[in-house]
Amino acid sequence: MTKKTLGLWALLLALPLILGVLILDQATKWWAIADLCLLPLEGTLKSCASLEGARLGETAYWSAGRVETFVPIIDLDFHMNDKAALSMPIPGPPWFEFLLLLLIMAILAGWLWREGGRHNIIGVGLILGGALGNLVDRALHGAVVDFFALHFGGWTAFIFNVADGAITLGVIWLFVEQLFLKQRRNAQAVVS
Repeated sequence: MTKKTLGLWALLLALPLILGVLILDQATKWWAIADLCLLPLEGTLKSCASLEGARLGETAYWSAGRVETFVPIIDLDFHMNDKAALSMPIPGPPWFEFLLLLLIMAILAGWLWREGGRHNIIGVGLILGGALGNLVDRALHGAVVDFFALHFGGWTAFIFNVADGAITLGVIWLFVEQLFLKQRRNAQAVVS
């Protein structure tokens, strides 16, 4: 089998993980919109889910309030993020962000196709699934739905979603794979 054929198989094998992350991410975000988001309308607060076609990123909203979870450092708290990772501003018009995200995703998919490898499938699948989840949010809502609040005492460190978690895990996976595991496999190949 040629390297390009192996790379194509790697992309195909990453597809279920990409779709799984995308589906889980979107399902949890729709739940957060339905249960954690409130919009002030007509002197009262109404559920964001009851408003068809509302672009939440362009509308004032209220969080239903922080909800404690069974995990001591993570609570549920609805937010809309119209910025990039770590709330960094995104330069240029909205179409530039879509173009930039698509370019990064294409480069990552091309890298997996070129490199192949079963170890890379997990990292790239997590990253692409998360990136697609956040891209769908920006297209539908004008911003990304975040609802997991990582906190330490009264200090909130990050507010994120399933897609952000998948991207972070994917980057860590690829970093460990490229830095440590690939070196070990290469050393073992030299010894054999």
